[in-house]
Amino acid sequence: MERTLVIGRWTAVVLVLAAGFAGVCALHEALGQRAVVVAAALVVLTAFVKFNEIAGRLLGAAVVGTLVLLGFNTRWGNERSIEVGLVLAVVVLASAAAWYLHGTTPTKPTKPATRDEEATRDEEAHRTREPAYKRMWHWAIGRGAQWHWWSAGQVAFALAVLLIIDVPVLITPRDDESATAVVLVVSGALAVVIGQVVWCLYKQASPRWQLPAAVFGVVVPVAGVVVLGLVPILVEPEKVDPKEIAAREGVDVDVHIRIITTGRKHAPPPDVVEQDPDLNGFTAHYSVGVAEGTRVRWTLTDTTDRREALRVLALGAEAGREPRPRPVPDGDDSLLVLLVDGSAPMVDLAQLDERTGDDVERWRSVRRAAGAGDLPTYVVLETDRAERLGRWEGFSSKGGVASLQRLKRPNVTELALALAVRAPTTTADLSLAIKYRPILLFDSAERVPRPLSIDWLFASGKLSQCSDGERSEPDCERVTDPAKLFNGGTHLQVDQSGWDTPGKQKTLQKLVEDEFEAVGGVAGSEQGTLPGAAQPPELPNASAQLPDTAIYVNAVSATSKGRDLLYLDYWWFLPDNPVDVGGGAFCGPGMVIPGITCHNHESDWEGLTVVLDRTKEPFVASVHYAQHSKVVRYRWEEDLRPMWDKPEYAGYIAESEDGELRPLAFVADGTHATYPDRCRGGACKQFPDPDLGEGRHNGALRWIGNRINVCGRSSSCVHRFPTRAEGRQPAQWNAFTGPWGARDCALGYYCKSGTPPSAPATQPRYRNPVDCHGWAEPVNGRLKYEREACTG
Repeated sequence: MERTLVIGRWTAVVLVLAAGFAGVCALHEALGQRAVVVAAALVVLTAFVKFNEIAGRLLGAAVVGTLVLLGFNTRWGNERSIEVGLVLAVVVLASAAAWYLHGTTPTKPTKPATRDEEATRDEEAHRTREPAYKRMWHWAIGRGAQWHWWSAGQVAFALAVLLIIDVPVLITPRDDESATAVVLVVSGALAVVIGQVVWCLYKQASPRWQLPAAVFGVVVPVAGVVVLGLVPILVEPEKVDPKEIAAREGVDVDVHIRIITTGRKHAPPPDVVEQDPDLNGFTAHYSVGVAEGTRVRWTLTDTTDRREALRVLALGAEAGREPRPRPVPDGDDSLLVLLVDGSAPMVDLAQLDERTGDDVERWRSVRRAAGAGDLPTYVVLETDRAERLGRWEGFSSKGGVASLQRLKRPNVTELALALAVRAPTTTADLSLAIKYRPILLFDSAERVPRPLSIDWLFASGKLSQCSDGERSEPDCERVTDPAKLFNGGTHLQVDQSGWDTPGKQKTLQKLVEDEFEAVGGVAGSEQGTLPGAAQPPELPNASAQLPDTAIYVNAVSATSKGRDLLYLDYWWFLPDNPVDVGGGAFCGPGMVIPGITCHNHESDWEGLTVVLDRTKEPFVASVHYAQHSKVVRYRWEEDLRPMWDKPEYAGYIAESEDGELRPLAFVADGTHATYPDRCRGGACKQFPDPDLGEGRHNGALRWIGNRINVCGRSSSCVHRFPTRAEGRQPAQWNAFTGPWGARDCALGYYCKSGTPPSAPATQPRYRNPVDCHGWAEPVNGRLKYEREACTG
């Protein structure tokens, strides 16, 4: 029997060792040698009871200290400078941790007593006996494991410095693989541990060694704490390389447009030629040529003067000869436009007639003579008939066929620039985007209950481009032209002066409310659907005092299971993201870990995506709501319509233009996450993570774009994003890769807020609006979040 037990024991040992060795190999392959060393150290150390006792006590001290610091931050959060805040955070956490580690005062041992003395002592103890709750407290906390006040203080202070000062350094991503920070932290921690061990044992040493041991136990831990505190100074954050600064690239990309006409003469253009504001900011170089047989005679080369290009186009064959255009520089956009019907440079859409004549092969020869090569080429026709447009399909591998009647552009230069920088279906997509735009509903406490127009921010001087680095006097320059932005080591700073006090915020909220009520009698259908289709209505004086408003759309086509889908990916900009969940405790001193603990930051880009099924007549199939880091899909008929058919939502739909076709978007106060239903107060929760709190979203303040498609001084409430390369790439401010907002930081590691977002084009939802992280599933009459990747 005994032999069987021995064999079984050794069998278990062999199996554990074999499996453990395989696990070590897998761990080494997946996470590297450091993970193996840490795992081995934990296996050895946890075999010691004393280690488990000390580790548990330290963990408790860290938790207690952190909780006390959170409570401190709810009252005295960001009222002081970062440096003072860090010192206070270390003191608060260390004091609470030291109290926890020190525990209760142990009862001093007494000498043996006689029976009479014991009886007297028991009687005295019974008479002076502590209440039961105190006895329970002493028994539960620290009884038998008390730490000396010096040991508790040293370890608690080291723990506070480690958590508040060193953790931000250790988790900051670095391009190099330097282990300096890790070495310093480990060295400092070991010095504290070794010093404390010597301090605890010095009384047991021989008399001649007690004094040196005591000195060692005091000096070495102090030195260890000093090393821990010097980590952020000795390990500098990544800095912008001067070479990188010199190589900064502007977001502006030149567009080279070559226009070939038949040579027909037309009336000269007017002295002032207007252009769609959405096309401003592009540097366009125009070259004009006349097709003579299958050859091209150039009559204008590389001018940036739009009116001059229109003038030469109007002259037709009477214009003089100019040299051939220069090759297009690498990185610039280019386009060839063939006016095969000899269209006038200034287009009168009402007077356009159907043209005939489709000498496709001749114009292919003209294209070759123009040196087009692989330039995208658009054939522009004065026709709306599909059969004639179809005869020109496949004319060029890049580009396509365009109808003047469908594009509705007032002049040829604007038409050509739009074809160069926009997707061919932009106009049709924008019409759908306006029709199905979300009904934005802000909370009554929202500080700026109005999506801001980016064009207005630039035009009004509200944006500055600043160099990255420390907060003291950053190098900033006000930017009024988005084409002047450049990437590399910079961020945008938003002037918050219009809404930076509670009084101004109350005024703004009242103006937004007055504006919405004042346009109640304006019929939305009278306003047209496209920019410039109608004059803005007479709005109240409140509108003149409000910042211009607009939302932006990125339209992406896709097919799924034989369906033709259009993803209308809407985005809106708000000037701040003042998250107050948890009383702002996680954005207080010592607690800011951007993107993890603190989500309070300057500027915010939020939105949702409407999924249209346009296989036949367009209809909304689903809506993707952006809720923090999650994108949640709600089905239109199954999930959303039953919710909005309730009486409490009827008013929002009835007061909005085409309200039954558009999604309700309740914007949470502060966080700006978007929900299909409202939360009037109390314990609002996030839908994907019901255990997490959410800002209230009662929908009390409504956007003017809910009722009409004319927002303030702009012509449309829905704008296209600036793009280039026929709509395939972002342009201007959407191509700026730096943060949209400043951060108040010290030493590069410690900040008062989280990291501001960058432009939509840099974010996952813009790059791929098809995807979502999960969907809403009806369960027992309520919607429940299903956490699984999805599309459609």
